Amino acid sequence: MTLPRHANPRQHLGGFTLMEMVIAIVLLGLLAAAGSSYVVNNLQLGRLLGQDTSAQGEARVLMERLARELREVKFDAASQAYCVSTMGASGMVFNRSVGSYSDGCGGAAPDNSRHDMGVQLLHANGQLTLAYAGALSSPMNVSAVLASDVRSFGLRYLDQALAVTSSAAALRYVEVTMTIQPTGSPATALRSLVALRNR
Repeated sequence: MTLPRHANPRQHLGGFTLMEMVIAIVLLGLLAAAGSSYVVNNLQLGRLLGQDTSAQGEARVLMERLARELREVKFDAASQAYCVSTMGASGMVFNRSVGSYSDGCGGAAPDNSRHDMGVQLLHANGQLTLAYAGALSSPMNVSAVLASDVRSFGLRYLDQALAVTSSAAALRYVEVTMTIQPTGSPATALRSLVALRNR
């Protein structure tokens, strides 16, 4: 059997020309570039959201830790005042009871006669530190940096009517405000009103 001969053998050959292949490759490259930038942008957004969520979570945990510490301020029944020796805008020094209660405040570094432990909360140079002192603070007789990305920190001392006070006898609430901003994350601002108990 003989195959028919065509006048132009290229007319019926299957395949693509070189020009068609180049155009197809260029178009696929443009689509891949557009698609990859979309994927990269979504990955970056996901990473930023993850960092932001992590920073907010850490800030909430820190605020809860501070609230727990502040709720433990010792109330001296004899003087009818909380045992707070320093009430500053960026720091506070107070006593908390350890074990059984006894009247009186032990100061910043109490001995074990009053069953007290001194607690210092201080913000300086972007760091928030918490320190325990006194004979009964062992084995916690340490100072620890709670956070190192604290952009602002403030304490306000309020009485029963929520008015600002500087008297430990009138003190009932402590308002804590802080802004934390880890590197590469947006700032997270928190505020909490802590009611002192032990009264």
